[in-house]
Amino acid sequence: MDWLKDIKLEDMPNSDMQMIAESCGVEAAVTLMREFAGTQLTVPTFWHKRVIMRKIVEEFDGTNVEKLAVRFGVSKTFVYDTLMAHRKARIQPVGDPQGVLFKEGKR
Repeated sequence: MDWLKDIKLEDMPNSDMQMIAESCGVEAAVTLMREFAGTQLTVPTFWHKRVIMRKIVEEFDGTNVEKLAVRFGVSKTFVYDTLMAHRKARIQPVGDPQGVLFKEGKR
């Protein structure tokens, strides 16, 4: 498919693909069309949320909530919620503590 090298910005089939070609290059737009033709894609607004959450957890020192909020452009509530979710995920109960109540021979 040697002719694919000759595709230009004005050859894009619609304004969405033209916008992608302008931002990412014609080659990237062609790759998207070839690999995902017919697929509807959604590009999230807050696409970097997981990275920000990970960085907040990594950089939290116990005193820098406001600094982290400013650095990452999020609210202090978002920082606190991220830290709380991380803490809850780390402190998972082991096994089924109630299951012990119902084992045979235990009364």
